[in-house]
Amino acid sequence: MTTIGEARNIVYRHFLAEAPNHPVFDLGANGLDPLATGGRLALAAEEAPEPDDTAMWLRLVIRQTGREQETLGPPGRRRFRNHAFIRLSAFVPIRTPAGPYSVADPAMAAAVAIFSGKRLDGVTTYTSAPIEETIDGPWLPVAVETPMSYDELA
Repeated sequence: MTTIGEARNIVYRHFLAEAPNHPVFDLGANGLDPLATGGRLALAAEEAPEPDDTAMWLRLVIRQTGREQETLGPPGRRRFRNHAFIRLSAFVPIRTPAGPYSVADPAMAAAVAIFSGKRLDGVTTYTSAPIEETIDGPWLPVAVETPMSYDELA
């Protein structure tokens, strides 16, 4: 049983543990540290970094989408099933030497591998879906959305 804050932290920790296993997410010395100067990862409520347009940066957001009551009982002993989406967006510079899709496609595949169909300390993730977006200034934004659920006592 967990809360949205705990579920968010479980997902963040999972991504930070798994991302180094995927070379496409090698963002430099401080790249995956959202608190570091020069970090290239923005978490939910943070401002996006202002990187130069020569390297990819990421945004990881969790959006709550619904909730159902699963059991009856007094307050504090009722179980609720919560639903949310994990969205990992990668912003790839369109001036990437081999073309932006040379980075965007592996980034989407890595995100699917990291999040799709996992059980993470009370959080269950389901099938991930890649999403392509249109070029925005110097960036090709691509994303992967993964539905998730977790239970909460309230």
